[in-house]
Amino acid sequence: MAAAGGDECGRNERSGSADDRRGHLARVLGEVSPLIFGYDVEHVGREINGGLWDVDALRRRPEVLEPVKALAPTLIRWPGSIHCSRYDWRDGVGEQRKAYARTGYADIAEDFFVRGDWAPAGMTDEEFVTAVGGPDPNTFGTDELLALCVEIGAEPLLAANRNRPPTVAAEWVRWCSRREESPRRVEWWTVTTSRGRPTRPASSPRAPSSASCS
Repeated sequence: MAAAGGDECGRNERSGSADDRRGHLARVLGEVSPLIFGYDVEHVGREINGGLWDVDALRRRPEVLEPVKALAPTLIRWPGSIHCSRYDWRDGVGEQRKAYARTGYADIAEDFFVRGDWAPAGMTDEEFVTAVGGPDPNTFGTDELLALCVEIGAEPLLAANRNRPPTVAAEWVRWCSRREESPRRVEWWTVTTSRGRPTRPASSPRAPSSASCS
């Protein structure tokens, strides 16, 4: 896939002839990785639970999956940014999953979304905060994400939690790479850029826990 254009094209866009402009747009400056056409999948609202993932049946929802396939994303980043800052991958693998409260999103909903009147029509502020930051059963974890990538033909990009020791991320890499039963190997890794929202003082009307998945 090629990138066209450049500063010269921008300078001459209004002053040159139509043929000149077409010539600038046809210039190939370099190759663009197809992986830029990716998507960030995050545990917020119904994006995963009730969206891509059927929490009761423990399976991907075909009525959502088919449109996603049609979009043909080349890369899926998971588990997000703000969510990742409180996430521990070890709680979302194996038979014994550990549920957790998405307190990070509850904070954001209260501080920004609700005040900005982002809540859906007919939903109270309290209902919206609960919907965005409610409990997550953690049934959609690493293996479920990798299986999703296999089905839609996308590369997984796993985001490690910067708030945990580097050994936790290293263990995640080893876990994904050495298991024969893993849905696929993971070649792309990153570290979340979000530090999470600071915990409010105990005197605050609403002081969420600073712990994540613990």
